[in-house]
Amino acid sequence: DGSSTLAPMMTVAARYFENSSKSVNGGDAVRIAVGISGTGGGFEKFCRGETDLSNASRPIKDVEAEVCAANGVPLYMFKGVTDVHGSGNDINTFYENLKRVCAGFYGVLVKLLNG
Repeated sequence: DGSSTLAPMMTVAARYFENSSKSVNGGDAVRIAVGISGTGGGFEKFCRGETDLSNASRPIKDVEAEVCAANGVPLYMFKGVTDVHGSGNDINTFYENLKRVCAGFYGVLVKLLNG
């Protein structure tokens, strides 16, 4: 849940993860819901422990991080949007960068899920 700006990329990343999960899950894909409540709304849900991930179009505010800490919600931050959409990138470069970021996102998810 989170940023409406990043929702299209999060949807692609979620589908990438779902498709990749088939090989480690005996053919059954993991299903991931992507919500769009805005960056602040996403952080609110995440810091209450209602979601596993939050995407944001800005850094987390100190007060939001404090709520996460008070609720025992660990913060792992992964920055990738700047890498995907650089000025002057053509559409092919954009998609190649998006694939790279999604692969990195997948790697972070695997590490988090495996402890």
